[in-house]
Amino acid sequence: MARRQRKTVDPLPDDSDPESTEDGHYDTDFTEPEDEGSQDKDVSDAALLFADNEHPPEYYIQQLADFDETDYTKEDYGKGTQSGGRKVVAKVVAVFRLVYKRATSNKITKQMNGQMRRVIRRLAKKHKLSSKGRDKPAMDVEDLTKVVETTVSTTKKKFGHGRHRIELALFLQFAGLTTNRPQAILNLRHRHIQVSLLRDPQGGPHRIIIEFTFGFTKEWLGAKDADTYILPEIIFDPSLVLSEEVLVSACQIPQLRIPDGCNELPLHIDPALDDVPIFRMSERTMQGISISPDKPLPYTTIEPWVKKIGVITGFPQVTCPYSLRYGAGTALDSSGSVSDSLRNLIMHHADTRTFLRYYLSRRINKNLPVITCGLNPEDDIMRAACRISRSIDPNRPQELTTAQSSSVNQNPEIADLIRRRDELSRQMGRPLSNYYKTEQYTIYKKLNQEIAGARQRARNALLTQIQAKYDREQPMLEIRRQLSGFNLAEEEKPLKCSEAVPLPQKRLIESLLTLPRPTLEEEVAETDGNH
Repeated sequence: MARRQRKTVDPLPDDSDPESTEDGHYDTDFTEPEDEGSQDKDVSDAALLFADNEHPPEYYIQQLADFDETDYTKEDYGKGTQSGGRKVVAKVVAVFRLVYKRATSNKITKQMNGQMRRVIRRLAKKHKLSSKGRDKPAMDVEDLTKVVETTVSTTKKKFGHGRHRIELALFLQFAGLTTNRPQAILNLRHRHIQVSLLRDPQGGPHRIIIEFTFGFTKEWLGAKDADTYILPEIIFDPSLVLSEEVLVSACQIPQLRIPDGCNELPLHIDPALDDVPIFRMSERTMQGISISPDKPLPYTTIEPWVKKIGVITGFPQVTCPYSLRYGAGTALDSSGSVSDSLRNLIMHHADTRTFLRYYLSRRINKNLPVITCGLNPEDDIMRAACRISRSIDPNRPQELTTAQSSSVNQNPEIADLIRRRDELSRQMGRPLSNYYKTEQYTIYKKLNQEIAGARQRARNALLTQIQAKYDREQPMLEIRRQLSGFNLAEEEKPLKCSEAVPLPQKRLIESLLTLPRPTLEEEVAETDGNH
């Protein structure tokens, strides 16, 4: 599976190690902590080493052999006494550690770590590398609700198959409600699900209990004990968008009763489905696009979906599947019902230091002045101030116009590539198929690829520039407009759907985004009707 190459540079403390990149196989990202103690360095370094095949290990060994060590064996002074910053290229560090261990069968000593950091500081300063790490926005339950609503209702995001829209909504809820890593969710099979009817301790209608067993969390580090998550059916919840009852469609279930003397009635799933993935990719057939019977949906597919839905929702931050894990971890940490040990078990962390270092937000979500004075801590306003949807703006530019997109062809680099391609095309003549597998044809195809890549980079940069200008100027324009006497519209904007919404999607919206009934009897009747 192809991997993404990161171009940013993150700071690395004296005793820390880089994390592995997010991808569909290893299921960690650049800021995702390793949880396995002493073996973490080796595994993380291996993940980064095999992120590309640009150079063999011998290349880096030769690079190390050519270094002049005299400049780096001196005392390591503080930031105020010498120039330069604490910067590091994480991939170089990972390669060095792995090659060193393979060559010597020993791990890097503390003294060598210090010398290596000095080398990296020199390289970072020489090449003007940024030490700023990427933002890690935490998506809480309110943000999750907005994202799921957008997923279900938007027409701006098209899916090759209608099932994928439902899969994405389900994935988002799994990630936000269970704190599991994305790949652990994508690896779910039907055998990992147990559905039961449970007797209500309060004497109400029987409750549907769905249990999910996640047994694939970072499996490449070695086998781990599987955790089972119990999600009871939600009745009287403010939004059915977060109700697990949508996972059950058998119309007979609401009529079932638990036998006397028993407290539950297991509802077994067809054993023939045991190895069938819950999240499956689509494939082209003679009849059109259909869902694969056995191929799981890869992380490399779900990640851009989440990012695109975040943009459509109006979030200025770049959302990713791990945003849900960050938010859920923060919610667990803030809950008085969850101890540190239980939080570590749920998130598969070896100890609390992992959460404190990599997950705990650096944005303080408590009103310290009023707490210090013994007043009401105002938790509601503080939560609102710290969630992603605080900065939501549906009017923020989300894509380039046709004219803006075409303007990138005026870029000197792109114009030169186009000129070279067109000149080669004229030399070859028509049809180009006559030159198939020739050196000229290979160069022509490579130029086309370079043009496509350069255009995409230029468009991304232009969109970022336009969005930055909007973020800077729009608040002032809005203030001037309001002060001039223009009144804002009182009505709330509807969900991002239109008359062009297909009929199946309309039925999906009506089923998932329905408000609860005012009484328990009416709610149960509505649930029975939906089933």
